[in-house]
Amino acid sequence: MKIIVLGSSAEPRVRMLSEALNAPIVEPFYTDATQTDADAVVALVHPPTLLFTLELRGAKIINPVKVIEIFGDKYLVYEYFKNKIKTIKRRLLILANPREESFERLRNYWIQFFSSFNYPIIIKATRSSLGMTVMKIGDLQSALSVVEVLCRYSDLRTLCVEEFVPHEHDVRVLVTWDGHCWMMKRYSLQPDFRTNSSRGGATEPFYSEELEDLAKKIIEESGAVYLGIDFIPVDGGYVLNEVNTKPGFEKIAATVDPGIPRKLADSILAWLKR
Repeated sequence: MKIIVLGSSAEPRVRMLSEALNAPIVEPFYTDATQTDADAVVALVHPPTLLFTLELRGAKIINPVKVIEIFGDKYLVYEYFKNKIKTIKRRLLILANPREESFERLRNYWIQFFSSFNYPIIIKATRSSLGMTVMKIGDLQSALSVVEVLCRYSDLRTLCVEEFVPHEHDVRVLVTWDGHCWMMKRYSLQPDFRTNSSRGGATEPFYSEELEDLAKKIIEESGAVYLGIDFIPVDGGYVLNEVNTKPGFEKIAATVDPGIPRKLADSILAWLKR
């Protein structure tokens, strides 16, 4: 079986997984990846048209394209799991297209929408990673200003909005379809509220049977091969924050188990041989 790893060779996780799988890296930014004859594609980037094309040709995509499309979207994760497990409450915000609608014409709608929240709030793109496009907003006027800028100057058109939940740390769980589960606490690098380890925050090993059970339930529901799942501590328990369909694993490997890339590769190979 011919396997390729789709991603940038500049990323450590891409190189680590390529080595563990003994599979070449294909960088879609510099090559026409539609010309590949791979039987399986480990997708660490997500160009949807390319992945759908390869899937239509018979390649197995890891994670499957449907998984990436649904569970890689922060709002859809909320919609999917809100009646199944405790999750951060979110609302969907569709921004105006500046070529069709003026911000001023919609101002009353924005005021009504953002007046319904207790501040501070979080505004984030429905699809992003590494804590990018995540904004903590302190008041109504700031929220209106952010939306005006995004309407006028950004390609972002779909956002989710949620009330900010104060937390000193979150928990990242890396889970595979066949039962491997690793977790670590992530602390923000103050004054940044984001706990993404890519932003320099501290990490430490952690384990919770409750979170292992939740993570295994989530991956079984999703049909994914592996996921990174983020939980926030609230009132003595945990709520689901985000699901990552192309998670980094360098930090959790360094924090918890340096053998993670090899074990992750074994899980991928086992899934392909089912």
